[in-house]
Amino acid sequence: GFSFGSMVALGAGEADRRVAAIVAAGLPLARWNFEGVERVEKPALVISGDRDEYARPATLAAAAGRRFSRARLVSVAGADHFFGGHLEELEEAVFGFAADFGAGALAATAASGEGA
Repeated sequence: GFSFGSMVALGAGEADRRVAAIVAAGLPLARWNFEGVERVEKPALVISGDRDEYARPATLAAAAGRRFSRARLVSVAGADHFFGGHLEELEEAVFGFAADFGAGALAATAASGEGA
């Protein structure tokens, strides 16, 4: 999810067992403080611009440390809340997370003997 959508994705995704991992881009901490989401246990990509006016890097890092058990925190240099001029970096981070997560999920499935 992006911005408001990242808030929705965290709440709905953590509660839904069909969701294996979550992407939270542009998490607007200045307007939302994890109401309804105590802790995110699922793997998550938390990505923000280092100039995001709704989530300063230090605030986001602290929140990620408290609220996520398995977060990959990415800060995009020079990007604001909307990643203007930095959409390629956002895309690369999301696809990289998906590729890494997919490889890990496939390995875990193979090791457990599921899907055979």
